[in-house]
Amino acid sequence: MSGVALATVLVALTLVAVSGAAVVVTMDPARQAVTLSVFGLALAVLFFVLQAPTWRSPRSPSAPPSSP
Repeated sequence: MSGVALATVLVALTLVAVSGAAVVVTMDPARQAVTLSVFGLALAVLFFVLQAPTWRSPRSPSAPPSSP
């Protein structure tokens, strides 16, 4: 992993950790909605950076589709 990619992953992980801690310490329900939204966006950024979760077909691309 290159230095830039590693730095991007570390920034995304830090963003998730900080926003997760903010969700935990927020007591007001209106503010919880905002912090949960930020936390969800942070998780989306982390998944985008890590390209996870990925789904791969169990069939190989060259295999013909199975008939019922």
